[in-house]
Amino acid sequence: MSSYLKSSSVSGKTGTRNSYWLGKYGEDLAAHYLRSIGFIILFSRFRTRHGDIDLIAQTEEILVFCEVKARASQQFGRGLEAVNYLKWIRLCKGVYEYLDRTEWQGDFRVDVIEVEFSLQNEMINLCHLKDITF
Repeated sequence: MSSYLKSSSVSGKTGTRNSYWLGKYGEDLAAHYLRSIGFIILFSRFRTRHGDIDLIAQTEEILVFCEVKARASQQFGRGLEAVNYLKWIRLCKGVYEYLDRTEWQGDFRVDVIEVEFSLQNEMINLCHLKDITF
């Protein structure tokens, strides 16, 4: 993992752990990570009728739709656990809406990237879960 990711920290406008800023920063770190392993980021927070898709990334072979879950702790569970059935259905509908709009003909998958922050607002873990299903 790059030194950028190891030393990253987050702070909101007031210096508190505002969930919006934590989520946005988690998405920024996830995008940086995906670029570091060869992906091109096509969209961040792509809007569909069914909700936003956090990141859409591509290599020559595959299109990846990423749900990013940033956590200040695992007190309420891992990020993947926050992708419940309803969230999964909305995400899949959004994916198919994107595919219909762009007429993509290649392979695709849905991934979850969990980003965990310490009490000192530093990223302590990034976990890339590939090709998730519910």
